[in-house]
Amino acid sequence: MNVDAQLQQALAKAEDYFLDIVEQGSDHALFIAGYLQGHYFIVLAQAQLAKPTPDSPTSLSEFKLMLHSNVNQAFANHELEPSDQHAVSDLIEQLFAQP
Repeated sequence: MNVDAQLQQALAKAEDYFLDIVEQGSDHALFIAGYLQGHYFIVLAQAQLAKPTPDSPTSLSEFKLMLHSNVNQAFANHELEPSDQHAVSDLIEQLFAQP
């Protein structure tokens, strides 16, 4: 997978955030981050472990789109309350904002 520099930086930022929130976050922030982290690792594994396909994300915008799609499928199954869904979506935007 030929990953661009923006995506590499965003992935590193996200992983740092997930580590830091354990020490510094509130219970709710930890819950939201933990939920997103599970979906993050699913999308990351799909991108890195599978043979690259035309659908494999190579840019920040592609990865963010795949992550949103993954959590939106879970939201459709009513996995979280609407307020928590909004918090997860906001965190995706925060962590994977275009510079």
